Amino acid sequence: MDDAMEPAREVEAGAATTSASPYLAAVNIPLLLLAVWDRSWGAFAIGVLYSPIANAVIGLVSLASTPLVKRATGVAAGYHALVSVVMPTAAVLVDACFIFSMDLHGC
Repeated sequence: MDDAMEPAREVEAGAATTSASPYLAAVNIPLLLLAVWDRSWGAFAIGVLYSPIANAVIGLVSLASTPLVKRATGVAAGYHALVSVVMPTAAVLVDACFIFSMDLHGC
């Protein structure tokens, strides 16, 4: 009987993981495109200031919605909270890696 519940748990965990993913993509892709087009102090500001702030807001909103996601999907609150912190943090690191690997100039 326990084996029959395993696919349901995977679906619930997937729902918690994908709850913030569209928002992360909708924010980070335009930020990276702006950085690619700028390649100057604006790109540096995106990597150091705007990306961390935007992703922190997404993480905080995702953390605040943990009870709603728990009720809607049944996923463990701790798992959703972990995903809500790890995904935006990883997005900041990926943004920084992309931006700082570009040939930035000071003009």
